[in-house]
Amino acid sequence: MLPILALDSAGQTCSVALAYQDSAGAEKQAERQLGSTRNFETQLVPLVQEVCTAAKLQPQDLSAVVITLGPGSYTGQRLALCFASGLRVALGIRSLGFTSTLLAARTAQRLLVERGVKHGQIAVLLDSRRAEPFAQCFYFQKMEQDTKQGTGQGMKQNTEQGTEQDTKQGTEQNTKGLEATGEIVSLAQEDLAAWLQEAESTAAQTTTGESLFVCGDALSDDKLAALVAQAVPKAEILSAIGRGRVAELVELAREAMGQATDEPDKPLQAAYVREPDISAPRRSFLEGV
Repeated sequence: MLPILALDSAGQTCSVALAYQDSAGAEKQAERQLGSTRNFETQLVPLVQEVCTAAKLQPQDLSAVVITLGPGSYTGQRLALCFASGLRVALGIRSLGFTSTLLAARTAQRLLVERGVKHGQIAVLLDSRRAEPFAQCFYFQKMEQDTKQGTGQGMKQNTEQGTEQDTKQGTEQNTKGLEATGEIVSLAQEDLAAWLQEAESTAAQTTTGESLFVCGDALSDDKLAALVAQAVPKAEILSAIGRGRVAELVELAREAMGQATDEPDKPLQAAYVREPDISAPRRSFLEGV
């Protein structure tokens, strides 16, 4: 496995992960997280240096960088885009990006597949720092298992405190089979109930009568979570998913890199759902020049 650097800075926190193989061939992952994206521009490079040091690698050893494209923090999105583009040009590596809604849905999908759920609808609600959350719906199904033999060695994950946690690496589920059923939208709370009910109705009308699962960091708002529970009382709320796990970005990148294509990577573009929260200047700074 070639080293892949993953970065998620579209939310209110920032996570960096580096997936790699050690000298014995065991798959490992070094991960760091910042509790806030404040002053993120000064902490990103040291954060990446930390995970590279933990993995005993140099930036030149990377094969790809993958980031979240948003929607989310405007500043976080732009910084991640610039950083990934800079690495692509400087190191000649691949740069890939996926939306934050896909990352949350993919994390929820893996959790549900591990629980034995074979298919269903996932509604993702992400915090927009306004009263209108970002929303997108996905259909998922359990694909055939892609088994990998365990090495008997624990996969060590470096946490923010620098400690290492062992997780056994045995049979891995192939959790592909995730498809967006609509565009990312920004919903006023008075429109959210109708959107959720439509998603639940679509799930119920399938031949298998699928369930609706709701996830995303917008559910941390008690008022919004109560609105969701009232609008779709039969849906299961996966409140622990948040914006998803940065490690899932690595898996998404692996899948994309495994697809044979002669086309170069497309330039990364942020997923902007609405205009930035800025006001146009009253007069041009070029006036009078």
